[in-house]
Amino acid sequence: MILSELLPHRPPMLLIQEPLEITPDFCQAQVKITAQSPFIRLGQVPAHVALEYFAQTAAAHAGWLARQSGETPRPGRLVACRKLSLEVAGFKLGELLSVEVSPQGEGAGAHSYRGRLRRLPGGELLAEGVITLILV
Repeated sequence: MILSELLPHRPPMLLIQEPLEITPDFCQAQVKITAQSPFIRLGQVPAHVALEYFAQTAAAHAGWLARQSGETPRPGRLVACRKLSLEVAGFKLGELLSVEVSPQGEGAGAHSYRGRLRRLPGGELLAEGVITLILV
């Protein structure tokens, strides 16, 4: 699936690359830290940007689910984060990252996702948390 069909984001604010895997219960995308990556300073992207990686991957998942049921994907807004754990200060130039989200529930128009960000290769956990999106 082409990412532009699932998300309203466009470069330079499209921070994730094509999804690697999407199922009803999981979405995995990839991020490559380059000199052109938004938010890069002194050769790294601050770790708190993981929240936006989670949000874009979750929105891609929600867009995919909408497409599966014949609906048009809707933009999402990040409205909350809980239990955020950042294991590093930032993501270094040249790093390849895996962003994984899985739905945790929904209600009153809000969708919660557990996010995990891992370094590739190897899968070292760099960040995790639970985010809430509202689809508009």
